[in-house]
Amino acid sequence: MNLQIERPYIEAMISEFPRLAPLQDQLRLGNKVTMPFHQLSGAELGFLGNLYREAGPAMRTRAAQLATVDSGAMEQVVV
Repeated sequence: MNLQIERPYIEAMISEFPRLAPLQDQLRLGNKVTMPFHQLSGAELGFLGNLYREAGPAMRTRAAQLATVDSGAMEQVVV
């Protein structure tokens, strides 16, 4: 599954997680980054979820979707 992350959120993530810096190349062509969900660590997914929750009501749905996908991935790993 791919995630699309808008510019302000991916820029904040790059500041916090320098290993994501190569994703800046995608921002030259648009305002979103597309990447496979599994390429983000648990800490990175948690950080993104927090960014979405802090962004207010408009992004809370995205935070909930991310949490659902993240917990589903964790269940698959455990099984």
